[in-house]
Amino acid sequence: MSSSKIISGNRRLLQILVIATGVIAVLFYFIEPLLAGIPAVVCVTLLLVAFLSEDAARNARPILLAQLLENHREIILENAGTLAAGNINVAAVGIEEPWKIATIEPDTTKRLSLPAMVTMLTIEVTYETEGGGQKSKVFTLGNPDTEQDPFKPSFPLFSWQGKK
Repeated sequence: MSSSKIISGNRRLLQILVIATGVIAVLFYFIEPLLAGIPAVVCVTLLLVAFLSEDAARNARPILLAQLLENHREIILENAGTLAAGNINVAAVGIEEPWKIATIEPDTTKRLSLPAMVTMLTIEVTYETEGGGQKSKVFTLGNPDTEQDPFKPSFPLFSWQGKK
């Protein structure tokens, strides 16, 4: 079953719910005007859900994210999008053999083992979408700086001194 058929079935159900909620809101208005707001809010919420789900289905795409595991020996590659990514090629600076992955489905992860422990690594992830387009992303993994103080002001105020 394609996503367009699911959306059209959901759209029909949503239209019925919105009409029913509107009728209930009108009836509540004649009984008690303050109660009419409750079905009106439900109606607007249902409409918002319909528009958002249609937009997400229309603009489905893979979103690949990469991060270095805490043990600095593995890379986690995650597809946070709504469409599968295929023919994935992960090339890392300083590592001769790239990783090749057939597909990563939406909301799944893949672990890639590194040959040695690293503190910082730059990788390039190249993948294809279902439409046939090829995309590429570059990630810098690891933390080159020491831990930042979140309370340090962006410019010195009142003779502020850093930790010693």
